[in-house]
Amino acid sequence: MNTIVPLSTRGPSSPEGSITASTTSTTPSSSPPSSSKSAPSSAGFLSPPASPQPEKHAASGIMGSSTVSTSTTTARTSSRTATKSNLISGTVLDGLNDNLHRLVTPALSPTSSDRNNDENVHEIDHEIDISLPTPVSSTGDHFKLFASSYDLLSLDAVAKRTTSHLTRVLGTNHHTPTMIPTCMTCLPSGKEIGTFLSVDLGGSTFRVAFVCLKGPGKQSEIVYMSVVPVPDSVKQGSGNDFFLWMAHEVKKGVDKVLPNQPKSVPINMGISWSFPFVQTAMHTAIIEKMGKGYNVADEISGWNLGKSFENAFEKLDLNIKVTAIVNDGGACMISRAYADNATKISLILGTGINAGIMVPSHLIGEAKLESIASGKPAPTYMINTEISMLDDTIVPASIWDVELDAAIERPGFQPLETKVSGRYLGEISRLIIRDLVLNNTLCGGILPEKLDVPYSLESSLMSDIEEHFRNSRLDLARDAFLRAHPHPYLSDSDLDQICDVFVNVSNRSAAFTAAVLVGLADIIYQNTAHSSAESQSCIISYTGTVIEKYPLFRKRCQQFLDSLCASRGIQLRLESSENGSIFGPVIAAAMNHCN
Repeated sequence: MNTIVPLSTRGPSSPEGSITASTTSTTPSSSPPSSSKSAPSSAGFLSPPASPQPEKHAASGIMGSSTVSTSTTTARTSSRTATKSNLISGTVLDGLNDNLHRLVTPALSPTSSDRNNDENVHEIDHEIDISLPTPVSSTGDHFKLFASSYDLLSLDAVAKRTTSHLTRVLGTNHHTPTMIPTCMTCLPSGKEIGTFLSVDLGGSTFRVAFVCLKGPGKQSEIVYMSVVPVPDSVKQGSGNDFFLWMAHEVKKGVDKVLPNQPKSVPINMGISWSFPFVQTAMHTAIIEKMGKGYNVADEISGWNLGKSFENAFEKLDLNIKVTAIVNDGGACMISRAYADNATKISLILGTGINAGIMVPSHLIGEAKLESIASGKPAPTYMINTEISMLDDTIVPASIWDVELDAAIERPGFQPLETKVSGRYLGEISRLIIRDLVLNNTLCGGILPEKLDVPYSLESSLMSDIEEHFRNSRLDLARDAFLRAHPHPYLSDSDLDQICDVFVNVSNRSAAFTAAVLVGLADIIYQNTAHSSAESQSCIISYTGTVIEKYPLFRKRCQQFLDSLCASRGIQLRLESSENGSIFGPVIAAAMNHCN
């Protein structure tokens, strides 16, 4: 087995960047909203890291003495100079096998021999050889392997491994960190009404809102919302102080919206919690490990989430009742399903990644069901997949993924997240560019300033430069890069190759995300009887800054979905669930309150 390993060792570094929370006020109604739109602006996409230290390299360069022929690189670059201004244009993306995809990946149509090989794709086994088999001797070769890791055949294999692995995990009779059943057994009818309090704890922000649900044919409304960053002192403080800080933020909203609320009348609240928990009732959840710098989890793991909030509220003389608790993926799905009951899967893709899915109860292990169901199980349950934890036996890793993961604060905890989420896209790009430069195949062998500093290349810069290229604004692309990373001379060829890296990294993110979503969909459709073409169509509700704001990311992801679904006879359609983490817990609270 040819295992790809990092060719250098790095000291530890911790990413501190975080996706900026959306604060728009578009709200769902019980009738389907119009199709989502890609936001062109990416300002503030990822905040800078906190005081990272430069890497140290041997004089010979990190990748050793082996180099790629500069004449080959020049020829490759020259051949695409005429099309570089249209590198990621909408026209190009209308067909994933024309100009853009010829630059960054093999065509998405497998050959007949590929199809024959595809029949031999193994079911997931932790000893399966999924490493890239071709021997490599240079950075350029590694980058070619990186680009070829998301062709259609490779993605189809990822989807199949995802289905096989997660189906087996779901059916086990013990608690697992992924495929966690929740107490949500059905989706909303769209008839839920009332005004409820909503709180949403994400990777970097805490949101508080009051939402008025108005039922069929009417536009629901956010009547109040605040968004505050979670300070590091709170993330790393005591458990009691953590919940008390959130309670104080909630009190500000209550004082503004319901200043005359009688203390004897409870306020019903729904919670969206973007971290793993084990649920025993809709209003009860046991906290598990938390990533993204929440060291407070060392203390609060095992705490009752609902009771912890209510105890903090009591200290502030607030009569607030936790009525429903959902994870971020569940909230996103519930919010979109309020408008369209064809919604069966959800996707969160911003600072991190997660997904939710509705599955038949017979796929869930009996012991898992016993913890959430009293009496006869319901026909279906919502599952918190925690897909960020899918490891390299499911989704292949490059040498740069291995290096990045080894240097983060919890290596091996969320391998998929480090390949596809906004927190890490810039760092993957930095590592690739760094090695191309140190191998004398880019920028004349002179490293642009700060690119020796971990997390110095922000995902926002990638987004801006791709947007400039798409609109033929090459001078603006050059200026944007040089402002962040000065260099004595940056040729058109250099700029073209840098954008090539960015497109590959963001394309791979869209591709791997699509493959995993198809794998989740196959869990549903391979285990459910279908009587019509309509039942073979599923909406994937989405939210998160990467899929909402990164240029053409949603479109690329949708086209990868279409290509993968063509042979499966199913249709998966991405639809926006804007502010889903605010509406979702409120709708869940309304459902549970009525019951």
